[in-house]
Amino acid sequence: MNAFLARISPIALTFVAFSVSSCETRTTSGFSDADTMTRALQSALPIGTNLPIARTFMEREGFRCTPQTDARWLDRTHLDYLYCERSDGSIVQRRWQVAIVHVGNGVSEILVTTGLVGP
Repeated sequence: MNAFLARISPIALTFVAFSVSSCETRTTSGFSDADTMTRALQSALPIGTNLPIARTFMEREGFRCTPQTDARWLDRTHLDYLYCERSDGSIVQRRWQVAIVHVGNGVSEILVTTGLVGP
């Protein structure tokens, strides 16, 4: 066995190590409905979570986030929230839109919509 390990090139070892380290599992992957995503996000970002921590979490999950002030979300108005969106898939994609509503600097509510987008 030692002879086998001695023959493995350093390049191959580097490739394997990089591949394993880049295989992160997202907390928010594999969902297809807004209710399941909402529950996962509420678990990861409980009420009162500091907004910068929430943004960092969402960006690590692959979302792009921008702050919204006194804005509309569906039928609700005058909300301050962090708008985060992500698309999963290839030809037909699942688009996630998340509003992390906040009062001051703490999360107060998480709203989620999703739908399929494609040709």
